[in-house]
Amino acid sequence: MDTGEYEGDTYFILIPATDSEEIDGEVFVMKLVEIDGEEMLEGVDDGELFDNVYNIFKENNKDEFEFLD
Repeated sequence: MDTGEYEGDTYFILIPATDSEEIDGEVFVMKLVEIDGEEMLEGVDDGELFDNVYNIFKENNKDEFEFLD
């Protein structure tokens, strides 16, 4: 759905693929990391970090999506 920077790191905001146009509310925040010279995505498990990155995404996309808090 989107990428963004937070505290010098790159994050991806993802939703599960579906045939429906509706989004069921499940969102994943993934951090771009380098492991053995290869770029990979790593899930964000820290609740505060997840919220901070997701809040930036919501602010940047408030005109495109309707967010239910």
